[in-house]
Amino acid sequence: MANDTNTTPEMIKRVAQKLRDKLVAEDGPYSFARDDGNFIVTLDGTFDMRELACTAIEEMHEPTDAIVDTIWSCLGGDETSFGQARDVYQAAIDTALGKQS
Repeated sequence: MANDTNTTPEMIKRVAQKLRDKLVAEDGPYSFARDDGNFIVTLDGTFDMRELACTAIEEMHEPTDAIVDTIWSCLGGDETSFGQARDVYQAAIDTALGKQS
């Protein structure tokens, strides 16, 4: 994937920012990480990929407008399904996180 943040999809930017924030937090478990300011983080240590995956999925809980529009279209595109599109997406993310609906 290109490093050009102007063409990076919104969800990828959001998740990358959240992971970067977690990795370079001064008081966090990954305080050894170094950030070059362009979403490139250098790590010198051990870290729990499950924790990072959970962080990424949690950040995706709020869908982008493009995601809502796509789900809405798949549900039929009527007024009733528009209200359901966001709920369907968030239920899927909650399921991925092992949360009960």
